[in-house]
Amino acid sequence: MQANSQFLIIPAFLFLLSSCTQEEFNLRTCTAPTMDGHTYEVVRIGEQCWFAENLKTTEFSDGTPIPEVEPSALRDMQIPGRVVDPNLPDHYNTFYNGWTLLTPKGVCPEGWKVPTANDYSALHRYTRGLSNTAFSNVAGFEFCDPTDWNFTVTDGEFNKFGFNAQPAGVIDTAAGESLGQREPTAFFWTRLNRLLPGPITKIPLIIINEDHFHEACGAVEPEFGLCLRCILDE
Repeated sequence: MQANSQFLIIPAFLFLLSSCTQEEFNLRTCTAPTMDGHTYEVVRIGEQCWFAENLKTTEFSDGTPIPEVEPSALRDMQIPGRVVDPNLPDHYNTFYNGWTLLTPKGVCPEGWKVPTANDYSALHRYTRGLSNTAFSNVAGFEFCDPTDWNFTVTDGEFNKFGFNAQPAGVIDTAAGESLGQREPTAFFWTRLNRLLPGPITKIPLIIINEDHFHEACGAVEPEFGLCLRCILDE
């Protein structure tokens, strides 16, 4: 009987230890990082820890500056650059061209990275299982802080997942301005899993509007200016 008692006690102890360790791991790692003098809000969604606001750093991860340029200058650039749109609120008025992602320096705080298309796909899969919308889909407004969106929906579960997407739009190299005010949409760059041989012609992006969360179903030239999020590199 003594041997059986020990056999039952040990697995229970290991189970409790495993549970506590996972909880402590989550609490320890999904904490707000500080970079370039700003402490970012974060949110854990499923097994991922995301920025709950857009990146606004003026420097790379190694402390070297990211040049600030006028929107019209992006068209002719093949080097990193950022645009600050004075017509947008401070918490989502910073855009980066795609060349910023293609440098080895990194733009996220230590231990964080720019999400890949696969990271966003995992987010989409997880949230679809929690969404109350029809056909097991997930509505874009469930990722959005409704403050500046002017949604037509009035009874949706706005910002259900705490992602706080904002209608910043995109810096169009042809227009030389943000299209967010004309067509409220959130656009985010994704990080390429690996650099392919030859010149980079387009980079996949994520699109969130009132109705939909669009996974990386399209791509634009790196001359465009889009917003960025970071995800914990677990």
